[in-house]
Parts: sequence; C-alpha cells; structure tokens
Amino acid sequence: MTVDLVVKDGKLVSSMGILDGSVAIDGGVIVAVAKTPNLPNSDRTIDARGKVILPGVLDGHTHTSLPPEDPSSGTRAAAKGGITTILEMPGTQLGCFNPGEFESKRGLYEEKSHINFCLHVGCASGYPEGNLTSMWEMGATGAKFFVSSAGPNWPQTFDGEILDRLMELARVDGLALIHAENDQILRDNLRRLEAEGEEGLRSPYGVEARHS
Repeated sequence: MTVDLVVKDGKLVSSMGILDGSVAIDGGVIVAVAKTPNLPNSDRTIDARGKVILPGVLDGHTHTSLPPEDPSSGTRAAAKGGITTILEMPGTQLGCFNPGEFESKRGLYEEKSHINFCLHVGCASGYPEGNLTSMWEMGATGAKFFVSSAGPNWPQTFDGEILDRLMELARVDGLALIHAENDQILRDNLRRLEAEGEEGLRSPYGVEARHS
C-alpha cells in the first residue's frame, strides 16, 4: 500500500497526550498513526523531527465576512494557522436570518472557503414561527440571539419573542447562542458617556477602549 503523505518522527498531540510518532494520510484522511517503520510507503514525506504534529484546529467563533475580511481571505489565514474548520457567526453584513439568506451564505462559502466550515444563523425580530427550524434542518449549527440591540441591521428581539424562539429550537434539539448583555444598562451608559463628551468606553476598573 502506498499513501499520499507521511509526516514522520514528530511530537504527536492527541487526547492521550504528546507522543513520539508519525502519521500516514491518504485521500485527505489520516489512515495510520504509528512509529515510522510501521507506516506504509508514501508519495510524499515530511520530516517533522523537532516539530509538533497537531490535529486540525476548529475555531468556534469567526466573523470572516466582516470587512475588511472576506470568506476567502479569512479562511486562507485560518488554514495558514492550522485551522481546518470554522464555525462562522452571523453578523450585520451577512445576518443569515431566513432560509434564503442561509442558502445564499452557504453557497458563498462553498465557493470561497479554503477550509471546512459550519454556519450559525441569526435570530432577529419579525420572522415567523418555524424560520429557525427550517434553517436548522437545512444544516445550520446554531442560532445566535441578542438580548440587547445589535444595531439597525439586526431587528431587535425582546423577551417574549426570545422565549418563543428558544422553545422552537428546543423542539428540534437545536443550539442557541446568546449575547446576554443588559440593553438598558448599555443604553444608559452610552447616554452618560455621550453627555460627558467621551470618545471611548471606560470601565469602573480603569480599562478604556477607544473607537475611531
């Protein structure tokens, strides 16, 4: 048997710890993990002595459609860093609020992404019962909620609607991801800072974040 690739004599990082060993890969799949003498011949060999061999990393929270990033540049950078799968979040650029938007975004990532991807969708106000269920059944991996305002491009959901949508997701064993900021506190602090002429947000602990 000859495989596509052997990465040999590195430090293998796995759930069992860090081991000395090698990996055989064929057709993009790991087919063997062993000491080098026990591996098949390969078309290509990488000598990993003195290096660490990691499994592909999953990044569980990305925004690769947030300018100046885009799905191509963001996933290319991920691949460069050893990330092989991303869980892409919805945002105000590509909110992914209904099945049509989900299908369009999935098509974009199928065309542009350099690595594997999953898509979370957004729960926004004004969409009918069953909207999240449809996207879950289409392959969405979660639905993102905002308890506070996410800005004008994300219609804000309030408590009753949030509870309805959570119960909808529960019926299909779906996953909810929640921004749980207190909207009234955010708005009150924003008014106070604007009244004080502040250009940034300063915490009670002396940490300041400035915006341009």
